[in-house]
Order: sequence, then C-alpha cells, then structure tokens
Amino acid sequence: MREIATTFLRGQGFEVSEAKDAEEAIALLKNGPAFDLLFTDVILPGPKNGVKLADEAALLVPEIKVLFTSGHSKDALIHDGKLKDGLTLIPKPYRSVALIEMVHALLANDDVGAG
Repeated sequence: MREIATTFLRGQGFEVSEAKDAEEAIALLKNGPAFDLLFTDVILPGPKNGVKLADEAALLVPEIKVLFTSGHSKDALIHDGKLKDGLTLIPKPYRSVALIEMVHALLANDDVGAG
C-alpha cells in the first residue's frame, strides 16, 4: 500500500520520502529535508504505532500536518466516540482522488473532515 501511495503522490508532483517503520521516519524527520506532511498508517511494524510517530513528529516539526490511514478499527484515534481533535484519517481502502484531496486540504490548512 505504501508503494502505491508514494508512487501516486510523486506522480502528482509531491516530494515523498518513505520509511519502513516509526524509527526510520523519526530519523528522516531529524536528518532529512523539511517536511510539511506526515502520512502514516495507524498500525506500523515495530514498537511504535502511527499515533506515537505523529506525537514525536510534532515535537520535531511543530507545524507538520498529519494524515493517518488505517484498514483497522479507529480505536487508537478515538476518544469518547469521536476522532481526537486535529486528527485526520483516510480509511482503507481509499481512492487516489480522495487521498490527493485530503493532502491538498491539509497543506492548504483547510478544515479537513475526518473519514
């Protein structure tokens, strides 16, 4: 799924860096180019999930936007039956047009509805 999304986003003109897990993503955030958006699955290999990754990313890059995806329950992102404030989720499976719309909206600082 990661390969499909990154290929699509690159085809739309975005610069995309890939990471196999949260630790690799954190290393990229610390040592790589400036990032505007983190697109992460909620469930990741290794000890850290996407929510923990997003929390660490926000400490490193406070202005970073985060878009979550998941094919599983939204439990990790849900609090009292609602998506936690400020979090955006595109559920799997998603259409490429929906992904690009959400990415553009997040980068434009639009109020993006949770999926």
